[in-house]
Amino acid sequence: MHKKVHSLIDQGITKRKNLEMAWEKVRANRGSGGVDGQSLEEFSAQLESALDRLQKELQEDVYQPTTGAAVQIPKAGKPGGVVECWAVPTIF
Repeated sequence: MHKKVHSLIDQGITKRKNLEMAWEKVRANRGSGGVDGQSLEEFSAQLESALDRLQKELQEDVYQPTTGAAVQIPKAGKPGGVVECWAVPTIF
């Protein structure tokens, strides 16, 4: 039996309301900026143009996400230098 694979495009990721809801979740988490150095405040100041650009790039299938960074964090209480790898994303 084959599973049907749906792309994010099929699931409505390009709808403006979904992009706005995603931004609200990012903002509610009050995280710091990613490896691109852009703060949440800087992104928020240009929110409309950034969401317009993102929506257009997604619809035209040309969006290229910025490469994040990987950070190794030592696991507390684990002998032998065991680490976890965490991804540090960017806002856009």
